[in-house]
Amino acid sequence: MGQCISCGTQSKLITQSLSLCLDCIRTEFHHWSSHFKKIHSESRKKFNLPVDIPWSEIGISCNFCGNKCKMAEYERGFCRLRTNQNQRLVHLAGTAKKGLVSWYYDPLPTNCVARWVCPAGTECGFPKYAYRRGVEYGYYNLAVFYEACSFNCLFCQNWHFRNTTVNNDTRSAKQLADAVTSVTACICYFGGDPSPQLPHAIAASRFALQKTKGRILRICWETNGNVYLLRVKM
Repeated sequence: MGQCISCGTQSKLITQSLSLCLDCIRTEFHHWSSHFKKIHSESRKKFNLPVDIPWSEIGISCNFCGNKCKMAEYERGFCRLRTNQNQRLVHLAGTAKKGLVSWYYDPLPTNCVARWVCPAGTECGFPKYAYRRGVEYGYYNLAVFYEACSFNCLFCQNWHFRNTTVNNDTRSAKQLADAVTSVTACICYFGGDPSPQLPHAIAASRFALQKTKGRILRICWETNGNVYLLRVKM
């Protein structure tokens, strides 16, 4: 049972971390903005993540997403995948050659957010987009987990990606595409979020489509949509 620090209401729906009821969050959001900011900052410190979106007058800009980080020298962006080294934007991961990513095979039908409209479970578009009428039993979704994010949702169900460190244990887009098998019917990019590593996902998709040319391969993104600019060859 939690108690709202603003109105005193007690409810099982009041989290210990926020200590505010939904009504007070909605009606007094600006009043409690510093409270929210502190909670977000503390939640990121635990994982050695940048506590805020960097913005330095003399920093290097990154225009991959709506955060538009502007990093001072050796400072990392909010997604932690990019940094300023000697006034040069360096990509620690998220390129076609280096992705901070893992994957597994998920039997169809799966719990994808598009489950109710996807050809894998609805036969929509058969035979062009689905392998069979009804559910695609016997086929798999290549579930691709990108281990970074441009948001900081306090109650993220996949929060464990924050434990992953950016080191030499990265995988190329070609390695990811090589995981596509003869019974892979679709690829789903999620995380975290795929958007900070979109160049990697796009390159992997191209490799995979080339590999499976002539047969069905659906590709989906589960994303927060926080993409700003992607006019960079990587």
